[in-house]
Amino acid sequence: MYREQPATLFDFLAARLEPMGFVAMERRWLHRKTWNTNRGVVLARLKANTLVSEVARLRDEAKRILKHSSWNQLGLQIVFEVESGSLPPRELLSSLVDSVNQGALIQSIFVIDPATNEILEARTWGQLITGKFQDGIAAALADFVSARA
Repeated sequence: MYREQPATLFDFLAARLEPMGFVAMERRWLHRKTWNTNRGVVLARLKANTLVSEVARLRDEAKRILKHSSWNQLGLQIVFEVESGSLPPRELLSSLVDSVNQGALIQSIFVIDPATNEILEARTWGQLITGKFQDGIAAALADFVSARA
């Protein structure tokens, strides 16, 4: 008998962000590019004590995959799933979002521990355009937690 697979965290992200114009890519990336914005969301797994290097690696990967340029600069939102009990310190998250443009701008980092349903987030300033996308990510994480309860 056919049984439907349970929705993944990426499914929840896509459900919230696709109505805002994001397009799913490779079941890991979501991209929204218009005449005035270039925004990306990536979902990744995070091993303990690798947050700083993973953020740097994903910034570089996003530039290639999402076509960053000086004309259409990229704002990146990162969502990490962590192993149980390995949430990074909130202060470290906050230190990794960009307050000034460094090429591809890390605008927010979200971390979820699926075992405990604990969620941390850090957002940069200036939420006029990107705030609604970040709110969509936060809502997707809440939906994911609720669906598993």
